[in-house]
This record gives sequence, structure tokens and C-alpha cells, in this order.
Amino acid sequence: MPEDLPPVAVHEYFLTDALARLIDNAAKFSRGETKRIRVTAKADGGAVIIGVQDWGVGISETKIDSLFETFGQVDRDKLEQQGAGLGLVITQALVASMGGTIRIESSQGPDSGTTVTIALPIVKDA
Repeated sequence: MPEDLPPVAVHEYFLTDALARLIDNAAKFSRGETKRIRVTAKADGGAVIIGVQDWGVGISETKIDSLFETFGQVDRDKLEQQGAGLGLVITQALVASMGGTIRIESSQGPDSGTTVTIALPIVKDA
């Protein structure tokens, strides 16, 4: 992580929980025994952007919005592991409570992967 990231105002527990959920999802939905995950952070405009990327099965663009619905699932029968469909709903609520946003970028195909990004507003007068 860059040491010169600008400050953001967060609730420590909320941010820790949100990141843990994203990393758990990345590991859960990656293929194979070795889980490859990348966590990044950078300043962009008025926000710090935190990304969690995996190289798993990917998600159809038409299904992404449903992941933020309670009990939203994608192709349950094709995945080795399943969640309850609440992790991203909870994560979105945690991020929103800190004034941030969350989004998902993905495609389908072998090792196409998914990237979930959290944008948290930079504190102007820190």
C-alpha cells in the first residue's frame, strides 16, 4: 500500500469488516487450491480507492446489480462454494455508512476474475 495516501474518515470496525468480507469472497470464488488475490489502494480525485481483485470465474455484467440485493446469488449450481447472499449487501451498507461507494467489475470466462472497489472520500482538512 502506498504510504502517502491521503486521510479518510472511517469507522475502524466497519472498514475492517468490509475488507474482510471482500477478501473472503475473492478467496471463496477463486478456482483451484491456490487462491490469487490482489488488494490495492490509491488516491483518485477526491477519494481513496481500495480494490480487491481475484482471478476466479467472473460474473456476467447482467448479474452484478443483483449481488447487492438481499440473498442475491449468481449461478449457484456452477460454483464449488456458496454464500448466503448477504456479504455484499452488508459490505455496501458498511461502506455507505462511511460516505463511500462500492462497485463491481467483472466478466465471465476462465480466470477472468472480478474486481470490487470501494471509494472512500478524502478528508479535506486533516
